[in-house]
Amino acid sequence: MRRTCSIIAVLALPVLAAMPALAQQPDGDALGRELVTALLGPGEVWVGRLPDGFPAGVLPPNARLLGGRTEPLHSGGVHVAAAVPEERDTAMAAAQRSLLQAGWENTERIESPGGFRDEPSPRMFALRSVPRLFYSVFCRGGERMTLTVQGRSEGGSNLLLQYENNRNPTLCAQSHEWMRMTSTQHSPIPVLYAPRAVRSSWNHLNIAEGSYETTAELRTPMPAAALAAHYAAQLRRAGWTRAARPAISRGGAVHTFHYRDSNGAAWSAVLIVAAVPDSEMRKAAFRATPRPAPTRD
Repeated sequence: MRRTCSIIAVLALPVLAAMPALAQQPDGDALGRELVTALLGPGEVWVGRLPDGFPAGVLPPNARLLGGRTEPLHSGGVHVAAAVPEERDTAMAAAQRSLLQAGWENTERIESPGGFRDEPSPRMFALRSVPRLFYSVFCRGGERMTLTVQGRSEGGSNLLLQYENNRNPTLCAQSHEWMRMTSTQHSPIPVLYAPRAVRSSWNHLNIAEGSYETTAELRTPMPAAALAAHYAAQLRRAGWTRAARPAISRGGAVHTFHYRDSNGAAWSAVLIVAAVPDSEMRKAAFRATPRPAPTRD
């Protein structure tokens, strides 16, 4: 299971933000809509106004609406993007107040999940200056609203919201529990960024029997051992310590680690990066498993 709703909203945001300018050009509005469809698939784009089906009274009064997108039935709900002048934490608090006043029930604020990611780019979403997104999940009966707040390079913040009406009160609670369990507040796995200009695909973060595993595929001429060393350095900076010398071969590398989290729980982990023969494809996996408490005689 993966959370993709906020990622979809983030991908659409640069196009939505640019569409008012595009609309001033001949056929610019149609071009912007076509671009969003090409990037994200079928769906209706709404420029400068709320999409049909999105609840009223959700955005803060000072929010500048960029637009939104509705997806085909049963595929992901309604997405809305807006800009506010406040910085990230203040913007999150203001957006939460608006949702609470509109009758939504808020759960705890959640940091973005850890695991393999592409390196943040200053051209895409200005994430170098804002290394984390913040998520917050709201429920209202069978409805669910996911709020993401993202800093803007020119100051202020973007609000990204996804609305889903599943008419299933338990689904919202299940979704929130998944986000809580995979967040960097709870999960031992930090964010692991790919090297510059290397793009990854098939990124997964899974939980099974108390263990956490993140996997990714990357396309790069970088040797698998060098790619493993790149990720191992980030793990050490995040507090993981090397358990043994890495095993390195032409085809890949294996690193092992120990870690003790803020709650005192001990973890063991293995990082594996392997090269697919005769290609530039690299496969990476990191699995963290809780270490049993020492027994006392």
